[in-house]
Amino acid sequence: MKPDPSIKEIFLFLTINFLYHIIMFTKNYTIISLYSSVFIVIGLLTAYFPLWLNQALKLETHHIGYILSLSGVLKVIFTLTITAFIKNGNYLRASLIFITAFTVTLFLVIYYFKSALPFSLIFFMVILFLISFSPVLPFIETFYSSLVKKSFENYGKIRISGSISFCIAVFLFGFFFSKFSLTIFPVVLVISLLMIGFSVFMIPSTVGIQKYKNLESYKTFFKKKK
Repeated sequence: MKPDPSIKEIFLFLTINFLYHIIMFTKNYTIISLYSSVFIVIGLLTAYFPLWLNQALKLETHHIGYILSLSGVLKVIFTLTITAFIKNGNYLRASLIFITAFTVTLFLVIYYFKSALPFSLIFFMVILFLISFSPVLPFIETFYSSLVKKSFENYGKIRISGSISFCIAVFLFGFFFSKFSLTIFPVVLVISLLMIGFSVFMIPSTVGIQKYKNLESYKTFFKKKK
């Protein structure tokens, strides 16, 4: 007699089935691939990166708190600054590829040289790693309106693919890490980051975007009303 499916199997079947219907309904494979791959990484960084910092890098909990709080503030500044230099779709695509390559390289340096590097440098590099990844989601949001027909109507259907990927990542990777330990975290994270780079290469070269005007908008926002 065939055993009843477990909760994990049921959850996985339902989520994959739901994602399949979203993809078949919208036909927006590229943007769904981008959202899904990015939110897989976000799920890893949100749920398991702090644990890895504690177990692999031997960082104390208050050090991890400093890293998360400092990077949270600096992410805003960095994202606003870098978007000022984005002129068109080619710049944006190149920036996404560079960011992906840079974050992978930086993480591998942290991982392989963690024993040789001083604490202060490790602390700085971890913050830099988190900051470097921060513009990825805003950049993909910028591509969205150019890649998707009826972008306003379909935004909810496509955006939920990212949320589902986040849930799947946290759920399934939690199972894998409990079975194989967090020692496999670096491999999982690097593969997930490379998936983003692969998805970026799927973006058509003809896609155009409007030039960013974030800095001007924020200057207006913070300007005192007369």
